[in-house]
Parts: sequence; structure tokens; C-alpha cells
Amino acid sequence: MSYLNARPAAAAVAAALLLAGCSADDAPEVVPVSGYVTDAGVPVANATVTFMPDGGRPSTGSTDAEGRFELRYTTRLGGAVVGNHTVTVEAGGAMPGPPPGESAAAGQTPAPPPGPAAPTEYKWPETVRVDADNTEFEFDLIEAQ
Repeated sequence: MSYLNARPAAAAVAAALLLAGCSADDAPEVVPVSGYVTDAGVPVANATVTFMPDGGRPSTGSTDAEGRFELRYTTRLGGAVVGNHTVTVEAGGAMPGPPPGESAAAGQTPAPPPGPAAPTEYKWPETVRVDADNTEFEFDLIEAQ
């Protein structure tokens, strides 16, 4: 075999080895997971929800205006790994500005817009079980530690 013919053969062997290590059998079982985050029953918008399994990569999602979230395991795969998870919610937004309709007094320089407040992390004391029968969850921040 000449040097020129060896390169395509080596590339084919390398590609076969890479593909062999990326089989679907290696992927963990992932199921769709969604739910709601509230604070004393009021929906919490713009919170980050994280499900951390006992082993492996976490799944995360963000809440919408109604407090609803859908977890993502990867950018292409939604859900979370089947198993037990520790759940955290990071909530908090921009600090409140002046009340509606109010502004700086005449002749005064208006205050700069408020910056984001440091988010607060809430952690649930009990793990949750994710499986085909447990895919919808509700978390109220008042219950977290």
C-alpha cells in the first residue's frame, strides 16, 4: 500500500472507532420533564430550574411568565435522566424601579436604572424521582430550604 492510499484507510479506521464509541446504547434513558414554580402560589417568572441526578449531567430549564418550565438535557434533547434528582431553583430578578408614574423631581438627575439583584438559590430537602410515570412537578419556593 502506498503512502497516498494509506491516508484514506487510516481516516476510515478512525471514523469507525469514533462511531463505535457513540452508540445509542451508551445514552442514558431520558424522559420529558416539565412543571411549575410558584412562591406562595404566585407564579415565578425567569427562574432557572435544575435537576441534578445522582450521577451524570444535570437538566435545566427556565420558567415563563406563568411559572412553567420544560427541562433540557442537551440542546437537542429535552427532559431529564430517569432516576433520583436533587432540585434547585435560582430565582430573583432586577431590583424594583420607582413606582409606576413616578420619576425624579424637576431639576434632579434621575437615578440610574436598577441593576439585577443577586438571584437566590432554593434547594428542595427531598430528592424527586423522575421516570415515565413522574414527569410533571410543582415547586413552591415557600417549601424550599
